[in-house]
Parts: sequence; C-alpha cells; structure tokens
Amino acid sequence: MSFLFSIIIPTYNRAHLILETLKSVQKQTCENFECIVVDDHSEDDTEQIVKAFCETDDRFYFLKRPTGYLKGANACRNFGFENSKGAYINWLDSDDLITEDHLEKHAKTHEINQDIEASVSEVGTFFNNIGDHDELWLETHSTGDLIEDMLTLRASWQTASVLWKRSGLPMKPFREDLSSSQEWTFHLLRVINGVKYSKFDTITVYVRRHEDRIGKDTSEKKYRATFHSRYIILKTLYKKQQLKKSYQKALINKMLQAVKKAIYYKYDRVLLGQMIKLCSIIHLVKYKKGLLKVLFIYIPAYRILRRGETLFKL
Repeated sequence: MSFLFSIIIPTYNRAHLILETLKSVQKQTCENFECIVVDDHSEDDTEQIVKAFCETDDRFYFLKRPTGYLKGANACRNFGFENSKGAYINWLDSDDLITEDHLEKHAKTHEINQDIEASVSEVGTFFNNIGDHDELWLETHSTGDLIEDMLTLRASWQTASVLWKRSGLPMKPFREDLSSSQEWTFHLLRVINGVKYSKFDTITVYVRRHEDRIGKDTSEKKYRATFHSRYIILKTLYKKQQLKKSYQKALINKMLQAVKKAIYYKYDRVLLGQMIKLCSIIHLVKYKKGLLKVLFIYIPAYRILRRGETLFKL
C-alpha cells in the first residue's frame, strides 16, 4: 500500500500503560507507518521504556517536548506533527489501544473516498482488557446538524478515531492555550471550516476507562478552558456567518456554567476574564438581555448570597 501514516502519541507519566499502547500500534496490518512518541517531561520511567521499545523497531521514535513549548498534551501533539513525515496523520493517547486493522480500515475509506480530508471510526471502551466493558465511547444521537450535535455533545469525534489527510490540517492543529476541551475545539473548528469526511461504524479504537480519566477536575484551568473554548467557537461561527440562535444558546449556557463554577470555587481571576469576554460578545448574539441580567444581577447576587445558581441558564 502506498500510504505513509504518522501516528503521534503525547505522553506523561504512563510508564505502566504505554507499552501496551505501543504494541497495539506495532501489530498494524498496514506496516507503512511511523510512530512518534512525544514525552511531556515525565517523572517516571516512561522515557526509558519508550526508548528501549524504539530500539526494537525503527518505525518508532522518541522525542521530548522542547522547553520552549508550553507544557501539556496539545504542545506535544503539535510538536509531533511538526516532526512527522506521513501523508496521513493519526493522534493516539498513550493509554488507549487501536485494533490491528485500524490503519487498514481508515486507508480503505480514504481510497474509496479520495476527496475526503478525514475518516472517522467508531470507538469502544475497556478497563483492563478489551472486552471487559461493553459500551461505546459515545452513543451518538444525530439531528443531522453535526455542528449543533457537537456543541451539545450529542456527537463527538474521539481523537484517535480520526485519520487526517495532512494537507487538510493547519500548521498547529491543537490550541496550546487550552488545558481541556482541546480535542472538542480542534474537531469543531475543522467541521465549521467545512472538512470533508467519511464516517464508518467499525470500532478501531478502544479508550481506557480509569480514575485518572474520569476523575472530577475542579481546577482553575478547567473552568478557564471550558469557557474559553466555547468563546473561540462562538467567535469563529460569527466570523463565518454561521452563528445560529440554537448554537448561541448551547455555547452561552456552557459558558455560564463555567462562570458559576468560577464563582463557587472563588476563582476571581478566572471570573474576571469570563465577564470581560461575555461583555465582548453581547453585540454578537440575540440573548443581549439575558447576558446583561447575568452580568449585573445574577453574578453579583450569587457571589454575595450563594443563591440563584439555577438562573445561570438561558
């Protein structure tokens, strides 16, 4: 097969899991690939384990995030992309697995539909071994409007489930200023920009379910990123003249939930930034009165009285 694939794996402190992920890549029926592991300066034995594995297979490479790049998976993904050579790109998390025919299934989809920029497969889940958890990563409930479905999380693309044509990607695909919602933002921006894609129903990716992944994060970074990612999408939709009223409602409601959490956890700097951004979009949306009430009535009242949290919704 004439394809050359680049599989890019960001990692941090995954010494106990990454070997299984690498072996799932090594078993691909499509052998014409490179696999680039980008370490985010792990504090465990990840580097030693990956380097030892790379010595057994010259298709695997180990890189470390340069200190001049922001810390985080996004910078590692972008750095890996910069150093990749493949005509087709696939990002994979260092605790997940792909089936032996993962690349083959995607390659055939691109062969059949040569004008597409992305192929999207189905995603399963597991705890310790494939087959021990019989659930899809997401049960899709499509309305026929992919943007709205992604905004409301009725549909989503799992990062490893998408094989991208390199020519359809920007120079820095992932927003390095987001600590969460980065994959959601990346995929939505591509959809808003009119990406041509083909989706097939075969499971080729298995996402690991564990405490690190599903634990509740209440950090400042989370609520800043949740809000800012929706702000980015709202501004992009407006610029593209695609900001439908239903899109506005979905985005603003999620932003207001992040505002409520910032108040609850007393993240005042985050709250100030959120309020400034809300003020900046009032003239763009149809919910001007609702936003003004939130800014000048609901937020002050909730900060002082700790009551009225149900009002943070359009």
